Amino acid sequence: AGAAAAGGRLCLRGGSLRDDPVKLVYDASRSAGLGIGLAKDKLGNHVVKKLAKGWPAEQSGEIQEKDIILEVDGAAVFNLDTNALLQSLRGPEGSTVDLLLQRGTEGSLVEVTLTRQPIPA
Repeated sequence: AGAAAAGGRLCLRGGSLRDDPVKLVYDASRSAGLGIGLAKDKLGNHVVKKLAKGWPAEQSGEIQEKDIILEVDGAAVFNLDTNALLQSLRGPEGSTVDLLLQRGTEGSLVEVTLTRQPIPA
């Protein structure tokens, strides 16, 4: 009920698909990541839920599960939704990203620079 076919194209309520849907699925400028799984705590903070084995976040040894992500490349992330934060962590393969983390709710601040690696298809 939320979508209807119009002239052979799928139209979604509130908008329509672009003429080139491939760009919506694959964006080479966002094809590499860090291997960080996220969750939000009860205060709305973005928390590292999981570190993927063999990925830059885990390999660095500087990021721990339950760390709170405060900034990505100098920009505060508290008001971002989880999807937007995930997109800010992704970027071109081999590019770097600076993270400011807080270890625990009243813990020390940790600054980390990581290099993105390709996300498997």
